[in-house]
Order: sequence, then C-alpha cells, then structure tokens
Amino acid sequence: MPATKTDNMLSSLRLGVIERLALSFWAGTLPEDVDRIPLLMRPRGSEIMSRCCIYKDRAILRERLRAAMGFRLEDETDDSIPLRTYAEEALERKEPNWPILTVCDIACQGCMRARYYVTDACQGCVARSCIGSCRFGAISFSRGRSTIDPEKCRNCGM
Repeated sequence: MPATKTDNMLSSLRLGVIERLALSFWAGTLPEDVDRIPLLMRPRGSEIMSRCCIYKDRAILRERLRAAMGFRLEDETDDSIPLRTYAEEALERKEPNWPILTVCDIACQGCMRARYYVTDACQGCVARSCIGSCRFGAISFSRGRSTIDPEKCRNCGM
C-alpha cells in the first residue's frame, strides 16, 4: 500500500522529534535544549501542519517529546511543568515506564476512539488467550465470557 502525504508528514514529524532528542542527548544538553525543540520545529512564520494554529502544533510537539522520553500522556496532571523537568527525570530512570503505549488526545481532531468489544462468537474457552494477550489488564472473564473494561483499554488491537 503506498504511503499517503499524511503518513509522510507524520513520519517526518515523528522522526524530527526523535532526531532532536537524540542529538541533544548525545551532546549532553538534553535538559537545556528540550524546551526549545517545539519552537525550533515550528518557528514563527512556518507552515502550519494541519492544526488551527502554530500554538497547537507546538503543544502537540511538546506531547510527542514527553512520549518519546517515556512518559504516559494520560498521566499528565499539570501542563505547566517544563519539559526540562521531564528530561531530568528521564535521564535518571533505570527502567522503562509501563505501559509504553500512550495516546496524544490533543492531536486527534474529531477522531472517533476505537472501541473494542467482545462479539457473540466468544465461547468462553478454557485457554482465554485474549486475557493473556492484553498487557493492560483490560480483559477479564465473567459470566462465561470475556469482557473488556473501556477505562483500561488502550485500543492497541491485541
């Protein structure tokens, strides 16, 4: 299947975030540089990706940077925390944060969140491979069939 223009833009954005993080990390200046990355990637007068304004583009870049440093976006409680604080915490971390999959809600414009559900084809098998395949603990077994907790489900498709 050929890549679309949107795929290429998203890939370029994703690679740009990773490249700038890596360059700052290897230069030993990650905490000092990280707050400026959204501004460098979307300077005044630059073409807006597909959002309403440059400020939303920068906010999305900030979220992508947090995710690339290993933080779950759903756990954010204070938008005023500088990226430098996250970078310092990431550099001290010895183990990855689990679960790694995260969703950037502010980047989704009108996207309907996928909703997975158990069909009538569920026969309540003994193996229950569906439960074993879910890394988020969203699938449980009750009343003779599997059920999915939408609060825990990360829509990973597993």
